[in-house]
Amino acid sequence: MPTQPHRVEASARAGVLLAVVALAASACASLPSEEKFSVPGGPPTLELSGELFRPEGTGPFPVVLLLHGSGGLAPRSTRGRAFYTEMAEWLRSQGYVAFLIDSFSARQLPYRGAGVTAMRSYDRAFDVLGAIKHLETLPYVRSDKIAVLGWSHGGGAAIAARNRQGRHSELRVSASIAYYPPCRDFSWFSGTTPLLILMGDQDLLTPADDCRPLAADARKRGQPVELIVYPNATHAFDGESLPLSGVYLGPGLGKGEVLKYSPEAHRDAQERTRLFLERHLKH
Repeated sequence: MPTQPHRVEASARAGVLLAVVALAASACASLPSEEKFSVPGGPPTLELSGELFRPEGTGPFPVVLLLHGSGGLAPRSTRGRAFYTEMAEWLRSQGYVAFLIDSFSARQLPYRGAGVTAMRSYDRAFDVLGAIKHLETLPYVRSDKIAVLGWSHGGGAAIAARNRQGRHSELRVSASIAYYPPCRDFSWFSGTTPLLILMGDQDLLTPADDCRPLAADARKRGQPVELIVYPNATHAFDGESLPLSGVYLGPGLGKGEVLKYSPEAHRDAQERTRLFLERHLKH
């Protein structure tokens, strides 16, 4: 018996509706979620937030905590924010939960340059601990496979959290990555967690020469510390989308320099980051 035209139309409309619903559900599933957590040892009212980028599936997944630089997290839909969200999306595509932590907003610090004067890298070590304690409550997270990755001020915070592991066993971190950290903030590197440091040899804000003796001393003491210095690379060499790229930063910050994007250094650093995380979080 031939199908009635109105039935065909109804079936077609239902199919389209289901496709739209499925597409919307897929889009919603890919959006980052906002997570809030308290900072141990901080004021009782201090609650930080972060954006969590979760891969598809049930997991459990290894995690990478992302720590912004001294400029903080710029507002959404800006180039400054895109620098961090692009990395978070890339990590999610590699099968990691990426947690982009906002250390400044809850402390009422402006997002441009607050970390230079308002707080030290060490002050953010407990942000890492609070994030770890929160992530341990999520069923799709592998709490035994957590890495910390930070840029500049955030790279210093990644090293600071690693240095505190001897006194705070709850800082269970499997790997640490620091892009152009302020090594002048440290007298030594401490800890057994593998540490990868990525620097530019033309960086006047956080000079590579500040890191070289600390890394060499740590290796002599048997620590797994790797320092990579890229020739002709400045601070934020991986920051193609950063609004300060190509802008001269005067002597108020370091000795003054022009931040330049280096595609070669960026590609190599990202590949080293990929291999480093794979080695320590997936095996």
